[in-house]
Amino acid sequence: MGGLSKKAEQIKSIFEKNNKPFLLIDAGSLLFKGEQLNSALAEQDKVTAEGIVSSYNTIGYDAVNIALFDLAAGLDFFKDIEKQSKFSWLSANLVNKTNNKPIFKTSIIKKVGSIDIGIIGLTAISNSRQVKNKLADENATILEWYEVLDPLVTEIDNKSDMVVLLSNYNFNINRKIANRFKSINIIIQSGTTASNKAPEKVENTLIFQTDKQGKILGLMNVNWSDSGTWGSDNTAKQLKNKKSEMDGINGRLSRFRARYSEEELKQQRGYINLQEYKVKLSKNINELETALNHQIAAGSIPSTYSNRFIALEVFMPDDPEVLKIVEETKDKVYQIGKRASKKGNTHSSGDEDSQKLLVGWQSCERCHSSHTKFWENTRHAKAYNTLVRKKQNYNLKCLPCHVTYDRAQSPSLTLTLEPEFQLVGCEACHGPGNKHIINPEENRMTTLPPEHICVRCHTSERDDSFLYQNDLKLIACPEEG
Repeated sequence: MGGLSKKAEQIKSIFEKNNKPFLLIDAGSLLFKGEQLNSALAEQDKVTAEGIVSSYNTIGYDAVNIALFDLAAGLDFFKDIEKQSKFSWLSANLVNKTNNKPIFKTSIIKKVGSIDIGIIGLTAISNSRQVKNKLADENATILEWYEVLDPLVTEIDNKSDMVVLLSNYNFNINRKIANRFKSINIIIQSGTTASNKAPEKVENTLIFQTDKQGKILGLMNVNWSDSGTWGSDNTAKQLKNKKSEMDGINGRLSRFRARYSEEELKQQRGYINLQEYKVKLSKNINELETALNHQIAAGSIPSTYSNRFIALEVFMPDDPEVLKIVEETKDKVYQIGKRASKKGNTHSSGDEDSQKLLVGWQSCERCHSSHTKFWENTRHAKAYNTLVRKKQNYNLKCLPCHVTYDRAQSPSLTLTLEPEFQLVGCEACHGPGNKHIINPEENRMTTLPPEHICVRCHTSERDDSFLYQNDLKLIACPEEG
């Protein structure tokens, strides 16, 4: 949630500077990070989802598409989320299994300035049998896009000036949609992959997305015309450039007049040349204005746009109101984990047995004192303290990467670890040491952790500056003397 307060402040700043009518929309995958919840994380994840919705309410979003990730906690929970939302959740193809009627709004029309914009939502079909069965148990199913879009796009196109599709499908499917429906002007797709996608024109449709997990804010400025087509407005650009050039000519002529008398100006070749060029330039401007007026009358001026992606960096200012929501949500997550840890039954006996495979860093120190001394000065050794300082040491989304535990087990195990495991110790990188301490020669440990071990925690979302070969040097133990 950390970027929400920064996103809010950026949006506020953009609107204040531009003073133009705006539309705030999201293609979905907003609430959760996968199609299914981990049972150990479910309660904390739901609280986080509610905090995200509260933040979006405060920011002033108009519409959000219902993506598969948003349904991870089930339809009943999502219906409660919808009731809390001041914006519209949209899906044209998430329907009642019995009668094929939409469960949520399929579309809305928003007036932005003088333009009516029709917005449609589209949910991708899951490849997971478990997800499909879960929806079926809730008397719901997701229809194919081509089963619902034909009548809906026609209806929305007749009622609006511009049609926007918020789609949870990938680019290949969205390209098929663009080829089939020429009246869809923009498709914004959910970013479940770690990348921005600049607008790509397919027929008369622009398709694009922003990076996943809210790290990037996408901003599109649109100059919409009655032609309803995307293109390059060369006539208007040329006219603007020529008028700017005329301003420069007039400035130079003014400087001549300030320096010389009327009689002297008649002898100034530079002044005479500028006057002659001004006559030609004036004629050119008149011709462009006439051409532009004809285009306006014929409704043939293409619509134009500019697009940019704004990375939400840690140093950016926060919106105080949204920051308060974020901090309150984090505290709720913290309290849930704290209560669970006090119950003492947050994991199974199987988890406890698995944890016994780990011996703790003190056991390693007996033979590898120079290594452990080096490790004690790394950030890994202080990883858990970072969470304590930020009051997140009961947050099950954070804990697994700040402690040492058997990652094959439930994350809830991390709530009740002994102090020797409340850090990123030797075994987090080198593996369990129970066999090694009995017979080191026959049970050798991994010397350097392979990259896949590191990127379990150093993901692009959590550590976008991580480079395996470079960062490995920071924690690689020295050779024993």
